[in-house]
Amino acid sequence: MAVMAFGARSLLYAFFQNCWHLKDWIKNDAAAPSTLADHIEDHCKQYRSLLLSADVAKGTKHLTLNRPPRLGGKVVAKIMVGLTDSFATGESTSQVRYAYEIADDAGNSSDALALARQAVSDWETLIRTNGGTV
Repeated sequence: MAVMAFGARSLLYAFFQNCWHLKDWIKNDAAAPSTLADHIEDHCKQYRSLLLSADVAKGTKHLTLNRPPRLGGKVVAKIMVGLTDSFATGESTSQVRYAYEIADDAGNSSDALALARQAVSDWETLIRTNGGTV
C-alpha cells in the first residue's frame, strides 16, 4: 500500500493525468511512427494500468464526464492512525499515515504507487512494441 504524506493526493492526480495524456503527445508528434501514433487509442486499451490512469485522469480533471469510465478507476484514500501508550512513563504518541489505492468497478484494488510504476512500464512496452523509442 502506497503511504504518502498529506497533500500527496494532488501529485497522484497530476501523475495519472499526465500519464494518460501522453497518448495525445504521441498522436501529435510528427516524429512518432505511424504504427504507434495512428492507433495509440487502441494500443492503450491493451493495458489495465493505462485504462485506470485514464479513469483517474478524467475523473479528477473534468467537472462532469461526458462518457462512461473505462474500468471505473477511482482513488481510494485510507487514513491509518497508530497510537502507542507507555505504561512506564504514561506518555502517548500517535502517527498518522495516508495510503492511496486505485479501485475499479469490479472491486479490484491496486496500490497507487505500484499502479503508477506499472503504467510507466506499460508505456515503455507499448511505445517500443509499436515502433517508437523511449
